Amino acid sequence: MSEQKERKQPPNIEGMFTLKVDNISQGTNEDLLREKFSSFGDVGDVYIPRKRGSTDNRGYAFVRFTTEEVGRRAMEGMTGQEIDGNVIGIQEAKVSSVSSVRCDRQTRALLH
Repeated sequence: MSEQKERKQPPNIEGMFTLKVDNISQGTNEDLLREKFSSFGDVGDVYIPRKRGSTDNRGYAFVRFTTEEVGRRAMEGMTGQEIDGNVIGIQEAKVSSVSSVRCDRQTRALLH
């Protein structure tokens, strides 16, 4: 009998301030990013997207903060810093149109 890998439930990121961290190396992991960014305040979540069918990351990550103030401090302090041999770039993450549509549908459903 084969063991089925248990999928971890995604965290509740509602209300968090999200930064997109570009140019991360293949060796960079969630724990390292959490360690580096937590010096600015509470990190709510770290997510590193993977290439489909692979364990390789896509070269970027999302670091989420419990407040916008902490996130902006982290963006200012970490932009241009080196992590795992790569100089990272940081920007405020934008909400995708798919997420916006889903949210709008959910909101409309709650209102009706």
